[in-house]
Amino acid sequence: MFYKIFIHFYSLLIIVNLFFIISLITSNYIMRVSTKYFSLPVRIYVKECFLNGIKSQWYISFLLLSGIAAGVWFKMLWLIITASILEVLYLCFWLLQFYAVQYIPQNQIMFKKMYYEFFDDKILMHLDAKMCAQFFWSFVQKIKRRKKYYVLFLSKAQIIYVPKDSFNSQFELNMFDVLLKNMVKK
Repeated sequence: MFYKIFIHFYSLLIIVNLFFIISLITSNYIMRVSTKYFSLPVRIYVKECFLNGIKSQWYISFLLLSGIAAGVWFKMLWLIITASILEVLYLCFWLLQFYAVQYIPQNQIMFKKMYYEFFDDKILMHLDAKMCAQFFWSFVQKIKRRKKYYVLFLSKAQIIYVPKDSFNSQFELNMFDVLLKNMVKK
């Protein structure tokens, strides 16, 4: 008798759990992950944007390095010197471009302390309780996962920097990782 009651109860429990899981899957559950206050370090901004810019325009560096190789091959000192100077100037130009961003008044907001809220469809950037900016996930061009932080590229010179220690718990960090994986698939 007790055995039959236990089997009926257990099967009812399984059915209820299945209905709950199906309702979660089919519902419009909105995932929300928030962070603590943090600021974007200039060093990380310059490094990430510089590397992204150089990688996206790899052919210019390739042409200049080819000029250096051609100068060595044909023993033309003027070609080696010219291509080397142009390569250094090209790299310095981009490095100074991204380093100077912090001094432009319109861009100083990127380096202030703020916190983010990440949803399934949008990203909210909060400077304080009154000021908030909204970005859609469609604005994100590229996502990089680093050892200590994430970088979401909005353009060549605009990034969203999210340190891994800015999340309130390990669960929220895992939720953010799942959210990023879902955004990459779309």
